[in-house]
Amino acid sequence: MPVLTAKAVLSSLKRAALQNFYYFYGSDLLQVSELTTQLIQKATDHQPETALTKLDGRKLDLRALEDAAQMFSLLAPYNCILINDFNAESLKESAFQQLLEI
Repeated sequence: MPVLTAKAVLSSLKRAALQNFYYFYGSDLLQVSELTTQLIQKATDHQPETALTKLDGRKLDLRALEDAAQMFSLLAPYNCILINDFNAESLKESAFQQLLEI
């Protein structure tokens, strides 16, 4: 998984197709929030209210995530799922692998 600067991510969002998975983190919460907003806007074709699924990362249920990932919005080009407050380091190796497969 490549690590990019915020500037590189914004540039990529403007010129390239989206990747399957993004994980934004850092101590600059304003920058993380801005990157998240820009990604959601692109992935939902500026209609997050109809094409965005939000999940709580502190109590993430991988089955619920898998169910959400299998749905596809007719109103947006991507199935956009936001997992807020998720710490990937808290997962066991097997659960992390399952997350990547989803």
